[in-house]
Amino acid sequence: MRALIALYSPDLPPIPGGVADHTVALARAMAALQSGQEGNPLVLGRRGDPALAAPVPCRVGVAVRDLPDALAASGAAGVVLQYVPFLYARRGLSP
Repeated sequence: MRALIALYSPDLPPIPGGVADHTVALARAMAALQSGQEGNPLVLGRRGDPALAAPVPCRVGVAVRDLPDALAASGAAGVVLQYVPFLYARRGLSP
């Protein structure tokens, strides 16, 4: 099934952090709203335990540089970057 939207956070649970926790909570809420319809959210991250995002599909091992390929492979129509301001600044994605 095609992912409707992907959410990316470098860290996912059990890595401590508000952004990691919020990403999984947001994905679960989106999945609940989308229940029974085509397309589900997909969580992408660099590190964490994919099982802790259940029932939302999750893929780890995705660094920022790998994000375009991961999005293309998932078929996601869009992506939401979950981050703390300036977390990505050294990678050129600062506000």
